[in-house]
Amino acid sequence: MATINNYIKLSTNIPDAMDRAAQATRKASNGMNNLSDRMKKVASGSTALSERMGGAFQMMVGSLAASAVTTALSTIQNGISSLMGTAEEYAGIQARMNLVTGSQQNAIILNERIYQSAQKARGGYLDMANAVSQLAMSAHDAFPDPREAVDFMEGVQKLFVIGGSSKEAQKNAMLQLTQGMASGQLQGDEFRSIAENAPMIENIIAKTMGVSRGELKKLASEGKVTAEVIKKAMLENADDIEEAYRKMPHTFADWATDIKSVAEYAFAPLFDAVNELANSPEFRQFVDSIENNIQYIAPIIKNVFNVLPI
Repeated sequence: MATINNYIKLSTNIPDAMDRAAQATRKASNGMNNLSDRMKKVASGSTALSERMGGAFQMMVGSLAASAVTTALSTIQNGISSLMGTAEEYAGIQARMNLVTGSQQNAIILNERIYQSAQKARGGYLDMANAVSQLAMSAHDAFPDPREAVDFMEGVQKLFVIGGSSKEAQKNAMLQLTQGMASGQLQGDEFRSIAENAPMIENIIAKTMGVSRGELKKLASEGKVTAEVIKKAMLENADDIEEAYRKMPHTFADWATDIKSVAEYAFAPLFDAVNELANSPEFRQFVDSIENNIQYIAPIIKNVFNVLPI
């Protein structure tokens, strides 16, 4: 024990950063103690009430309370994680938007167009924004004007609704379609995914090319279902797509997507603020201070363990 005490006395030259870390830890500890005291009072009151209600009801109340606390903490944690993840996704989309439009102002205008399009087609704002930015960037030859990519994706989303594609099927089809458009043609796994997850898109392409679905598969294997053909099929059949789309009733999933889109677009300023914070000099300094404290703490803890009698 004396060895440890001597060692602690020799460690009084810990840097100021360590002192600040220790003070912060003490404050956090005091806060947790205060919270613990309050929780104990609440628990005591709850226990007294439960005892009066009987043993069986006591078990039910305790279970519900524990479940409620766990759910609340989980919701808060998931909410923060979701916010950070969505903010990162939004930042990537906006970076591509700025590149394809050439300016921040044009990106704002394009974002508004995408949002309105998503609302009309019962699609997710961020999902459509991601697809449009990828198309406009990787399939620039087919979509030199990014506004055409918006109209194209609106038609695709309406076909998803007409065909009754699930959200997972829509996601898979959207991925394969954007990859096919970027490569200049739809074939192989990309064509098969479209045929399985979004057969209405396959039907529209076959109609434009004047062939059956069986023949279309053969043409796709030969590389003849090009990005230009797909774009032409969507834009030429826009009126027919719209007519069929208007006959489709809304589902609860559609309304949920609509609410999600409104929230994503409304919280765009918050996403910007989160990303600005992550890239600010102050946050860089905060991270640096944490890293420096870790570097100071690690060898001290190691030396303490070295002098412990084992």
